[in-house]
Amino acid sequence: MPYRQITQDERYPIAVMRGGRAWVAAVARALGRHRSSVLRELRRNRSRRARYEWFPADCLARSRRRSSRRYRRIQGRDWARVQAHLAEWWSPEQSAGRLRRTGELCIS
Repeated sequence: MPYRQITQDERYPIAVMRGGRAWVAAVARALGRHRSSVLRELRRNRSRRARYEWFPADCLARSRRRSSRRYRRIQGRDWARVQAHLAEWWSPEQSAGRLRRTGELCIS
């Protein structure tokens, strides 16, 4: 079964059901998720008041996803620098090594 993250549409029912003191297993059953996924969501995205609120939880999850290394994009001028190295017949490893050593860019 492929991994799917909890969506914004699922966060609201989680907040409502947990506000009504529903068991984690009941919330998971209603959403068609495993209870460990719901429990992880509750622990990871609770507010500063130690409660689960759907909007702050969604903001936290989105900001964490945005800042993950997986979704970083290389900027245009950095890409131009790499292309210039490749045009001079540098290998990708040489270009990445030089840029890393000079502290200009960290790519692989």
